[in-house]
Amino acid sequence: MTESEFDGEAEPMRLLYYSVVPTSCSRDDLKSILASSRKYNAINSVTGVLCLDNRFFFQVLEGSRRSINHILGRVMHDPRTTDVNIVLAEPLAEPAFRAWAMAFVGADSLSRRVCERYCGDSVFRPDRMSSRSARAFALDILASLVSGKKA
Repeated sequence: MTESEFDGEAEPMRLLYYSVVPTSCSRDDLKSILASSRKYNAINSVTGVLCLDNRFFFQVLEGSRRSINHILGRVMHDPRTTDVNIVLAEPLAEPAFRAWAMAFVGADSLSRRVCERYCGDSVFRPDRMSSRSARAFALDILASLVSGKKA
């Protein structure tokens, strides 16, 4: 057993978090976030999805505890996002988003129905999601990515 295996850093996990998008975050910033996420994630076997509206980021990350912790540390110190809130961190038996190094779902892809169902509002409000509803929301997003239909 390696030291990494012994201390749990290789253990696969899923992390769901949301953060606030500052008004200073531009479209170019978003493109940069996606490009660097996809590159890092592909190299480090991390998968997931990033959802964005005008106010919030919501992200699902799946990978080794070490990689997820590294990403979370970068996110928490990134000026392009504020108020990072972990909604759920859980062991992972099988990655759900394995087909995407970092899928992207913009506000125009989130239907009013999905927002009302999981956020209790007609607009995207991840700050109103419980860990249970956030997990269900993530799986709903996954289903829409697989089917190619609007969430």
